[in-house]
Amino acid sequence: MKQLLLLFILIPFFCLSCFGGLTKEYPSKRYYLITVDTSQFGKLNKKFPYVKINKFKISNLYESKNFIYKNSQVNYESDFYNEFLVFPVSNISEIFSQWADQVELGLISPNTFDNEKLYILSGNVTSLYGDFTNVQKPYAVLGIDVYILRASDNGIVYRGKFEQKVQISKTDPESLVNGWNEGLTNILVILESDLSKLNIK
Repeated sequence: MKQLLLLFILIPFFCLSCFGGLTKEYPSKRYYLITVDTSQFGKLNKKFPYVKINKFKISNLYESKNFIYKNSQVNYESDFYNEFLVFPVSNISEIFSQWADQVELGLISPNTFDNEKLYILSGNVTSLYGDFTNVQKPYAVLGIDVYILRASDNGIVYRGKFEQKVQISKTDPESLVNGWNEGLTNILVILESDLSKLNIK
């Protein structure tokens, strides 16, 4: 009887020792934000009298926080362990708002402002992924359409379609984010140049 009791006591410990070795350790999640090199920006000296920055839209393909990788023409991968700290459309919208303030695009209008001198900047993120179809030449891809409209009649005074494909050294997340950072900085520099030449009627 004592031997049987001892057997029942030892069985749970034996099971724990056996299955404990099978426990799989998963990598911890890592979080990232897109940033830009603000030293690359100049001044537009209030090109527009008043401006309002709308929250951007984004393609359904890239709206989640998970990083997206293109591995072939038909295969895409969503990375559960590496993702944006906030939704990417919020991250990019905030950067455009900060850029507009820094370059003095115009006086930032409150939401209730209604005037014929008001212009609205909006945009749509069309692509945001790592292109790993050739692992020897990986790219960080970022595409954004930018629009500026007159609030009085919704007339388009500027439309720009931008896509940056920045070659990166490795396929790791930090290299990818640095590529996106460079791409968005380039887009804003080109946008600033375009708007500096724009004649507002």
